[in-house]
Amino acid sequence: MRENRTQGSVRGAFSNGRTYLNTLNQMPLSLYRLLFETVHELPESESVFKIIGWWESYRIRYNVIVGVSGFANFIFSMSVLLLGNIIFEGSLQLPDPPLAVPLGIIVFGIMANICYTSGWIISAICIKTFKYSAFSCKSIFVFGSLFSIFITFIPSLLTILVTTLLAFRNYQ
Repeated sequence: MRENRTQGSVRGAFSNGRTYLNTLNQMPLSLYRLLFETVHELPESESVFKIIGWWESYRIRYNVIVGVSGFANFIFSMSVLLLGNIIFEGSLQLPDPPLAVPLGIIVFGIMANICYTSGWIISAICIKTFKYSAFSCKSIFVFGSLFSIFITFIPSLLTILVTTLLAFRNYQ
């Protein structure tokens, strides 16, 4: 019964009954539950320190979600590059120098956490200055996490695009 109430409130707050949230609920590892059902709303009229504490209580979850997405992205991108290298007989290059990959991962992780910190800054400003409801913390967290997951997969999309373009160039 609880699940239906939660889905209904989320559906009403975010999508006015559209079905894309049902699609999220069917995703592997239940991304829907991780982001919508288990993130608690901040009670009304909280202090800035409680807003910051609320955000920091979800930082590990955010890092795990983005880290798993990043790891899947890395495995997929390297697989596409290696497979492309085999298919196109060594005409594709892996990142050079190899140190660029771990350095990129570290920089991305730092930038993701800087963006996460901006979430609680924006929430505190919205709640205290513009008197938005505390529910905005949950919505900013959910949509910020989804956006971070999307950003994490951009390298995979670029890898596919570059591999495809190089394939066409090599076979013309």
